[in-house]
Amino acid sequence: MCGATLAVGTDRMGQKPLVYREDPGRFLFASELKALLQVPGAPRELDPVSLDQFLTYQYVPHPRTMLSGYSKLPPAHRAIYENGQLTVQRYWRPGYEDPIERPQPTPNGRMLCEKPFPKPGRLRLRSDVPLGAFLSGGVDSTIIAGLMQQQSGDPVHTFSIGFPVKQFDERDYARMAAEHLGTVHHESVVEPRALEILPKLAWHYDEPFGDCSPFPPCTFRR
Repeated sequence: MCGATLAVGTDRMGQKPLVYREDPGRFLFASELKALLQVPGAPRELDPVSLDQFLTYQYVPHPRTMLSGYSKLPPAHRAIYENGQLTVQRYWRPGYEDPIERPQPTPNGRMLCEKPFPKPGRLRLRSDVPLGAFLSGGVDSTIIAGLMQQQSGDPVHTFSIGFPVKQFDERDYARMAAEHLGTVHHESVVEPRALEILPKLAWHYDEPFGDCSPFPPCTFRR
């Protein structure tokens, strides 16, 4: 890339990941660590500092990865590779200048939710496929599903995950919320055989991840 400039970046929230490696005379990048490991001769040495961070935090924070020499580009950052030199810059920071408008509680203690869906939420309702939301029957997921149902011209599909053990199963509450909102409701139960997806889940994550919360939704997505 003599005389050329390459610029790559991540979105503000880091929803789309970017992993990179800088070698003499070249800059490698991809959306997944496993893609960079396909480069002939790619090193695969464990980073002991990243291992320590994982054992401390249960994940590997930016900019490190579990492998030495590979880095994750943090959210709202750009990487510029020019004349053999790499520069990483932050291009955006969240602003807190405007006061936060807090909804006032109603006399019976419920919060007012009649205001229009905030702009960031409306943007995420733009889709050429049916919209869906996970629904547990709790306050937060029920409000989100309800606001989606108000804004969408078609019925929203809601999804609930249950467990064979009654004390961990919230499907009854989810059914009540779905019936009240008028969503197209779907359910799935996490059975012991769901452990079969663990190898595939590990493959998708690229790195160790100490939170088991993604496991039940992934059984549903199959």
